[in-house]
Amino acid sequence: MVAVRLLRLAGVPILQQLHIEQALLRTDSQNWLVVNDGSSVPAIVMGISGKAEELVHIDKAIEAKVNVIKRFSGGGTVPIFCPYGNFRLACHDYVFDENKFGGNAQAITKQRWLHHTSFLWDFEDKRMALLQHPARVPPYRKGREHLQFLLRLKDLMPLRSAFLRQLETAVARQGFELQEASMEEVAAILNKEHLQTTRIIDL
Repeated sequence: MVAVRLLRLAGVPILQQLHIEQALLRTDSQNWLVVNDGSSVPAIVMGISGKAEELVHIDKAIEAKVNVIKRFSGGGTVPIFCPYGNFRLACHDYVFDENKFGGNAQAITKQRWLHHTSFLWDFEDKRMALLQHPARVPPYRKGREHLQFLLRLKDLMPLRSAFLRQLETAVARQGFELQEASMEEVAAILNKEHLQTTRIIDL
């Protein structure tokens, strides 16, 4: 069995979570599964090559006092608006039928790789309106606006806690041995010298 360190977080701001993920990727040789049950601070997160003027309605984001973050990995733009701080993969999105309930991005280094996913448990329609229609879209989207092709997982599953437990169970069934990790352990890793590119951008 392959050992995987499991770090359970709750309500950790997405900027802090991304800093943790980048530090783990750059400075640690262990395998990690980081599960953050919601972010306590609203934000819009773009991939490393994202341009805010093309992906975000900047005037609306400023008015809503929402930070725009450029993360260290590739991928699309993700709104993070959780009030608390299986399926198929289609064009790098997680979908039921033709409706997206999660997106993901990757970062690859010489000897390691990272895959992170944002699952859409719930969202506010007005917050989704902060995003522009991207220039490149997957074929399954069929020209639909955000609210027409997104799916809230809460409409399919009764309990958020059950979803999180099933996620861990699915990882274990793939032959991984989950080993609990603490924020104290991660704090030591964060203090190691490493490339840090995730940041809030000026609008």
